[in-house]
Amino acid sequence: MRKKFAKNLPGFTMIELLIVMALMAALATLFVTTYPNVLQKGRDTERQSDLKQYQTALELFGNKNNGTYPIETVPVDISAATGMCATLGMANCPADPKNGDTTACSSSECRYWYISNANGTSYSVWATLEKPQDASKPLIVNCSNGKTGFTATSPTSVSTCPI
Repeated sequence: MRKKFAKNLPGFTMIELLIVMALMAALATLFVTTYPNVLQKGRDTERQSDLKQYQTALELFGNKNNGTYPIETVPVDISAATGMCATLGMANCPADPKNGDTTACSSSECRYWYISNANGTSYSVWATLEKPQDASKPLIVNCSNGKTGFTATSPTSVSTCPI
């Protein structure tokens, strides 16, 4: 006795399944290729926010000390255990999101830097960005004169604001 097959059973055809799988593969590829860029831009946004926190703390320090900021005529890692955070009265020192990642960072990257002029009347804080808008200007700098911008060179104690 031969069984009869039902012709109108609910389900998907093989073609429909292949089309859905191809669409899912295309979307997954798109996601995988853009995800690292999104992470880098997110870390850069965090860096800019952290520098703004340091700038606010420095301005509060300057207001309490007759317009004089901590004197550091050579660049110091502001987020390291240099005592700078205690000097500024910060309970928590923001650190670069990739700080400690030795494979991704050189000695000058993945750090937040601070420098002042010799009499402590001006300063700059800066960091290296992973995904700068202009590759020729990879540093974000916040200055005591209120300027914030991008530059290719690190500030020096002679010219504390390179922008």
